[in-house]
Amino acid sequence: MKNIIAGLVCTQDPLECCGSWLEEARGLLEELEARAVLAPRAIGSWEEAEEAAERFAGEGVELVVLGCLRLAGDGRIVEPFLRRGQTLMVWCLPEPARTGPLPLNSMTCANLYMSSAKGLEGAPPVKWLYGAPGDPLVRRRLGVTLRALRGRRALSGAVVVQVGQTAPGFVNLRYDGEAVRKTLGVEIREYGLETVFSDMEAADPQKTAELARVLPQGAARCEGTEEELVKSARLTLALEALQERTGASALAVSCWPEFQRDLHVSVCLAFARLNEKGLPVSCEGDALGAAAMLAAKAMGAKAPMLMDLVAMDQEADAISFWHCGMGVPCHGDTEGFAVTKYPADPRVLDLPGVGVDVKFAAQPVTVCRLSGKDGGRLFVCEAEIVPGPDRGFDGARGWFSRFSMEGRPMSALEFLDTALTSGTPHHYVIAPGRLEAALREMAVRMGLETVRAMPYTDGLR
Repeated sequence: MKNIIAGLVCTQDPLECCGSWLEEARGLLEELEARAVLAPRAIGSWEEAEEAAERFAGEGVELVVLGCLRLAGDGRIVEPFLRRGQTLMVWCLPEPARTGPLPLNSMTCANLYMSSAKGLEGAPPVKWLYGAPGDPLVRRRLGVTLRALRGRRALSGAVVVQVGQTAPGFVNLRYDGEAVRKTLGVEIREYGLETVFSDMEAADPQKTAELARVLPQGAARCEGTEEELVKSARLTLALEALQERTGASALAVSCWPEFQRDLHVSVCLAFARLNEKGLPVSCEGDALGAAAMLAAKAMGAKAPMLMDLVAMDQEADAISFWHCGMGVPCHGDTEGFAVTKYPADPRVLDLPGVGVDVKFAAQPVTVCRLSGKDGGRLFVCEAEIVPGPDRGFDGARGWFSRFSMEGRPMSALEFLDTALTSGTPHHYVIAPGRLEAALREMAVRMGLETVRAMPYTDGLR
């Protein structure tokens, strides 16, 4: 994905207090993997802002950073950028002196521009920055915005290919394709399972054999038979072929019951390896789950996964997330991973095929979910994967604790109450790293509804 292009423009600096600001700001943007374009000159009026905005539009600028080097009193300066739909950040610089004559009046300038932008009907939201380019506060706030823009851009124009229908009975995963396109910009294209079945049948024998040897590499043990590994390899090749043929950004595959019943294969190993390679693949035909995985990946999360809630240990203040055998091996703890039979008690569910048995390593993560018929609702919080009270159920799993939402700590009980009472669907995207602020900013910029934390109560809400 191409870098975000950021336009840098500033008000005049007659006292030459901030001579290095442009170069330092450009350096910071490049460190944050954005490409900077400089305005031809400093601005002090609507007309000069119009010139800069026109230049930026021609350069494909997505983010405009307006440095307040001194008070330029024309509050209309923000309008040309916002009228073009450019994302605007107003950067307030600290005064170079704290006593004597006020050198810049930068904060008043920023306050004027923020207020003017708020009063402009239909304008996109504007965000402030305060500090020198090297300040942690500036880096954090700017970094969050860049990640939010990457997430928004990843969804806008994305193609999620859904293979088969959503899993039988999982009505909470259903969507309205046209509404999703209007809200998220994501096009969902539906294909029948026979598309993948025929590609599996046509898979090149030599490539299949080579991949069957590669799939279990790195495993502490492999219990898969040659036939099971070959079927997993055929499925992997078929899904890669489908992605290449359709230009899909992500796949959502209905993984049961047809694969097990008709082909005697579990999809878990193939899905795990494809996610590890960087192609988001959701199970059970979960198209909105795939879209959320795609957004998290664009924000920098390595190999997001789709998990279910399965247990709570209130004494340990922890929740267990688990999902069959599609855990991504690179997220495993020091015991590594194994390729094992599909993880279910045969008295309940005796399914053919193999998956990945892995317990996730301790690390900070983001838990998120897009839902609703139009995909317009976001659940997101942060947590830490911890060792937990035990190794958990067979398959892909981890114990999660130290939850927080919008900066407020949540107990495992409060997390469970918020997730269940809010009606959030039972598939949660687990993305390594701390992305809540960026996902929430993406939601604001896209007009999505966000779930708020709920203090626990014994009563019914």
